[in-house]
Amino acid sequence: LDEFLEAHLPVVIRGSQLIMKGGGSSGESEESKWTLGHIQRMLAAKKVTVYESPCQYFRYWKKEQHTGPYAFKAPTSEKSIPISEFLQRAQKGTAEGPAIEDGDEKGGTGLLYLQESLSGHSEFSSEFASWNWSWLLRIVRKFGWGTPDRNILLVGMQGATTPAHYDEQENMFAQMGGRKEVYLWPPGDWQGMYAFPCNHACDRQAMVNPDNPDLNRFPLYRHARPHYAALQPGDLLYLPVGWWHHLRNLDPLAISITFWSKQQKTSLDTLKLPLDQRHLLTVRRNLEEMVFNIFGSDSLFNLARQLSARHSSKSLTKLSEKNFKVKEFMVSCLSNFMDRTRANSLILDMLEGRYCHDTEKWIQPKT
Repeated sequence: LDEFLEAHLPVVIRGSQLIMKGGGSSGESEESKWTLGHIQRMLAAKKVTVYESPCQYFRYWKKEQHTGPYAFKAPTSEKSIPISEFLQRAQKGTAEGPAIEDGDEKGGTGLLYLQESLSGHSEFSSEFASWNWSWLLRIVRKFGWGTPDRNILLVGMQGATTPAHYDEQENMFAQMGGRKEVYLWPPGDWQGMYAFPCNHACDRQAMVNPDNPDLNRFPLYRHARPHYAALQPGDLLYLPVGWWHHLRNLDPLAISITFWSKQQKTSLDTLKLPLDQRHLLTVRRNLEEMVFNIFGSDSLFNLARQLSARHSSKSLTKLSEKNFKVKEFMVSCLSNFMDRTRANSLILDMLEGRYCHDTEKWIQPKT
């Protein structure tokens, strides 16, 4: 296991004992305890966060992140409802099709996905105490992660799919009930995944849909190298920082719990050159955010548009004064890690197919 963690490679641990009875003393896995009935009893008096989608896809989004010049319509709606209501509606949908019928007083049609943070849920205190934290903390200390500080309970309907995205934290993903399939791509496939712009509500999400990729719009996706895992109850998946992942529930109301830790800090003094793909992903993202803060939220959109026009016309037209300043700033920053030729090439790769006028079209994945 440690070899995979050291190399930042995803790995599935079969029959994990992270969540177990007796704090790890009995060695008896507790995944069978995490039934829908058990969850309903524990959360009986609470409301939970539930997302509703008109289709199978549940894309993450943050409206406050959306500062760029792109049209945006939220692909899901968020509600806070009693756990009993969620289970009633979701189980109805499992048996009969959509969770919400047209004309239902609740409004909407489609699938439901419970995504509830366990922070502040005192009713789970005895559960937390029984988990094998010593096993996880050994990993955290050895690899310099932050202390695990966030657990999300996920309960989704059959077919509910989280579109491809990457995270900036280390994640131990525990499958507690039902089966889930996961497709994964390494950080080196970043360009082929066509991430939404950093100042888009769907930041860190892939515009391309791996289930039905439009290779005319996203031609570089054909070079992506997906990996696959089928998770069973009791499995634990290590999802490293920067690895893209696309997840789908194979069974009705599959149950998962995430264990999030901040990634190991890297100082400039210890950074090794040339940058590996994981660190390159972080450099790209940080650079884009710096540009927005200094030159404005539309700066990369305007630069990408002019660079694309020059490429299409095969012209050597000079960049506008502002676009020239933006590009030179980016080259200057990247020159700390690479030569100017490589920096100029990386900038073109960063912008290609991403800072475009059609981002709205790809918010809801096309099937």
